[in-house]
Amino acid sequence: MEIKNLWEQFVDEYLFEGVERNQHSNYNDKQLYRVDVITAFSVFVNYNMDKCIHILKDRQLTGLLWRDLCKRYDMTRLYINEEKLYQLL
Repeated sequence: MEIKNLWEQFVDEYLFEGVERNQHSNYNDKQLYRVDVITAFSVFVNYNMDKCIHILKDRQLTGLLWRDLCKRYDMTRLYINEEKLYQLL
């Protein structure tokens, strides 16, 4: 499945683990939510494919991807590389 390969590539390139988040922190240190990750992944998929795919509308797929991410990483230490993502826009 091409989406699975793109997911693996997205996780490797656009997500990174850092220090644990502080509860009283600034904007750049905000909690990572599912919608942030899935929206970023949707931008990545639509940049790399020749047709538009609505990832956010598929609840089963987004749930599967989010559970995979939660199993692999400590979500309090996970960040999106927003600078790299903005280059796709």
